[in-house]
Amino acid sequence: MDLDEVMKSHKELIASSVRENITVHIRPSDEKTMLNIDVELVCEAIQTLVRKAQENIPGHGAITIRTQMADLSQRDEFHLPAGAYCSVKVSNSGPVETQSIKNDVFEPFFTTGEFGTGDMDVAAAYGIVRQSGGLIEMKFKPECGSIFVVTLPLQKSTT
Repeated sequence: MDLDEVMKSHKELIASSVRENITVHIRPSDEKTMLNIDVELVCEAIQTLVRKAQENIPGHGAITIRTQMADLSQRDEFHLPAGAYCSVKVSNSGPVETQSIKNDVFEPFFTTGEFGTGDMDVAAAYGIVRQSGGLIEMKFKPECGSIFVVTLPLQKSTT
């Protein structure tokens, strides 16, 4: 399946999981992002990251989902096999969270808000992506808030 096509077709579902004063933008890759993954599970994981990203937007704001190709043949910092991957970045326009949250956000019982507000879902999203052969990491940029980066392996060519 082409992840960009799936993101476009699921845009309304993803946007329905955020407050009305938040806009969701989907920015597809210039290249086909063919993946061999469970579409529904990965979309659920991305939707979870979108819900988490909205927590850092105090009022009006935007969440951007951007896909792009990623070549991990020259680096192994993520402990993923070398090869071609697709990167999905979920970023928000909110303030930057503290660096200390980055280390704990994927823990099953970690919360930044009230217990039961969906933080356990982030750990589940992490599990879904790992089962799909990928990885999630969290980054911070002062100009655009927090960014979840999902890295998934591209489907191997059969030709």
